[in-house]
Amino acid sequence: MPDSNHNSSHQSTMQSITQQPPRFFRGLPTELILEIMSYLAPDALLSFGFANYHLLVRHSMAPLLSSCTMIRLVHQAAVPRTRTTGQLSVPTEVNLQILRHLGPVDSLNYAMANYLILAQQGIAPSLSSETLRRLNRAVQRGPESEANT
Repeated sequence: MPDSNHNSSHQSTMQSITQQPPRFFRGLPTELILEIMSYLAPDALLSFGFANYHLLVRHSMAPLLSSCTMIRLVHQAAVPRTRTTGQLSVPTEVNLQILRHLGPVDSLNYAMANYLILAQQGIAPSLSSETLRRLNRAVQRGPESEANT
């Protein structure tokens, strides 16, 4: 017969983990972050990169966005995914191949430079207001700030 205290403790721990996952990977070494990123599919890599931008900048693994680029990302994030801009001359499959052959840092550079196209193709993630707020805060504070987390 299973120990009910053990099951209760296990359920409590699992509930805590699923409700409050670790917010960031700030203690991980750069090599381990690169290793994790190397296993991600292009769309997952971009989602990870936007969600953990401040961490990646601190490890010199993401481009430091200028204010102009941040403003462009905010405006492009508001464009509906179904809208086409006439700039979709590069097929989705080609963009995926480009991303697969770039390293993680270059993939993020490419995604930030071509965000609207990649988002419309379903490759880049939708940027929530929370993600945009965190990106903006990271841009304003720069790569050395521990307050980015």
